Amino acid sequence: DLPAALTEIEAMRAAPDALTFWTRYRSAIGRLHDWHTTSSGIDGFILDDPQPLSLCFIEGRADASDQVAPSSSEYLDVLVSHVGKGNTLGLHAGDRLVRVDGRHPIEWARSLINVDPGYWTASNHVTHAEHTARLRDLIAKFAHVIEVVRCSSSQGTCEPTIEAIDIDSLPPADIDANQDIGCDNRPIIHIPGAPTSHSRGATAQGIVLESNATEAIYGLLWSSLYVQGADGVGNLLNNAVADWKANAKGVILDHRTGFGGTSLGPAILWNLVRERTPLDVFLFRNQSAQPAVEPSEGVTLFNQLLATGNMEYAGSSNARTDLPVALLTHLDGSASDWLPLGIKGAPKARIFAPYQTAGGFSTLFTFGYWLGLGYSIAIGDTLHFSGQMLNGHGVEPDVTVVQKQSDLLAGKDTVYDTALAWVRQEIAK
Repeated sequence: DLPAALTEIEAMRAAPDALTFWTRYRSAIGRLHDWHTTSSGIDGFILDDPQPLSLCFIEGRADASDQVAPSSSEYLDVLVSHVGKGNTLGLHAGDRLVRVDGRHPIEWARSLINVDPGYWTASNHVTHAEHTARLRDLIAKFAHVIEVVRCSSSQGTCEPTIEAIDIDSLPPADIDANQDIGCDNRPIIHIPGAPTSHSRGATAQGIVLESNATEAIYGLLWSSLYVQGADGVGNLLNNAVADWKANAKGVILDHRTGFGGTSLGPAILWNLVRERTPLDVFLFRNQSAQPAVEPSEGVTLFNQLLATGNMEYAGSSNARTDLPVALLTHLDGSASDWLPLGIKGAPKARIFAPYQTAGGFSTLFTFGYWLGLGYSIAIGDTLHFSGQMLNGHGVEPDVTVVQKQSDLLAGKDTVYDTALAWVRQEIAK
């Protein structure tokens, strides 16, 4: 990634104008391919969506339309997760987005690195949740033609042909048009009190809709792990954990949109699922050219730091290690990487996801000038007890599961249903 970024920096020397010069600079930031490393500018505020779309996409397996359009060998299929009441292009949950301007939707989104002011990517090279979540905005701003397969939820079947939709020919939306639905990687809401708008800042906790007070499977839906004194989600998490310890027979943590926060957030949930154990240590590199620690050296260094007490621990002496806890992840980075890191390996906890988390095991410095060009850059790395330096390496799920098109058409949530079945299986034991 660094050589690609340096190539962009070198190309700035030959830029014929200021726009090209700063576009190259922004592209260099994007090519560092890091969850914490992003740019911003005034164009991100003034570039309009002439036709805002009220629908959300999610990666999955197009098992109902794979005969119409074969899947890519590089990317998962892109499906409609859920829709709002605004402009949906007539698409519904379970319909499939096959191509945008002749390319796979994720490939197309990645190709916009030189023009997309909000370009954002995971730190690893296999997770594309960030691109998929932004597809509706990117299509409204940049796409000319999209190709879709429409399907019938009542019949569970799809049309035998691909339909092209000419975005350029759509009339501008009304001035008060907006996106009335949030894209949170949750096709269906499973917890009472959670807004049907899928607001990405929403929180909800209680017995899940598929359970009851006797079975006592509880759920938590939330996106932030920011805890600082009395600010943030500390009270939400602490109250939920106290409730679960007293009343729950199983728990489903729906963190499928995780924007990170502080290390104090994950610790509250680590303390529920495991006994106290050394987990990791955060390291700043003293020089930009200082190489990452190799795993064999990392174990030695970790043990040295363990002896000094300079260490982050996960777990507590009053954990409920008999309580089945399923963690659902999808778009998760920074503190939302640390959450599954500390949960993984706990006796009765499992992680359910389509792929690894973002791998943003760093912190960041942010530089900016009013509404002019600004950027955030990742700083530091994290040493795991295994000796692995973690930045750029996400947490792998214990159970790899993707949304199935046939399930979306039937009003089902494949990932959640898989986790719920596991929790029930553990309770039955």
